[in-house]
Amino acid sequence: MGRLHGGGGPRGEALSCRRHWGPLLFFGALAALPDLDVVPVALGVADAGAFGHRGASHSFAVALAVGIVAGLLGRRWGWSGMRTLVFATVAVGSHACLDVLDGGRGLLLFWPLSHELCASSRQVLREAPRGLALFCRAGVLNVLHEVAFFSPLVVAALWPQRGREPPARQPPHLTLLPSGSALTAQQRPTEPIDPARPVAPANPSDSTAQTTDARSAG
Repeated sequence: MGRLHGGGGPRGEALSCRRHWGPLLFFGALAALPDLDVVPVALGVADAGAFGHRGASHSFAVALAVGIVAGLLGRRWGWSGMRTLVFATVAVGSHACLDVLDGGRGLLLFWPLSHELCASSRQVLREAPRGLALFCRAGVLNVLHEVAFFSPLVVAALWPQRGREPPARQPPHLTLLPSGSALTAQQRPTEPIDPARPVAPANPSDSTAQTTDARSAG
């Protein structure tokens, strides 16, 4: 998500590879946000219902709410608000969609409209153990399995982009001629202008008219 978003400006302009780390870290943190529900469970909250693990925090409604807040923050950071809203919602919602594929306990995907637990009949990923059990043999194997599963996406996200940043626009430089006219940077003459040398008129007819007027004055 962070690589695709790119931290674009108000019109969605993509930034250089050096400036992709901010969006990568931001959307990566949002993708892991639903699992913060293990904190209240560890503090004694019942591990069931909307406030338990894989409860309301894994619902699409919460993903949309987080996306709206992220869109408002994105506008303050110079990002496209709507683009940030969509990508943040997908990042948070993708966590729940992947949890459904581990064949473990169901999720309240459609909370608060429905309290029915949603689960997949096929196990694509393994349910990771929680707490210190993550560091046992089964937990380490689960982590390695997920690293191998998501490694193509990680490589694609970290692969350096080609191309350079567009050069910053410089204001046009004005050069004043002895006659009082102004030339822009694109029209600047290649050789320096001698103030003592008269400026030749651009139109030959003007030169003829000036010569006639000089003779009449003489």
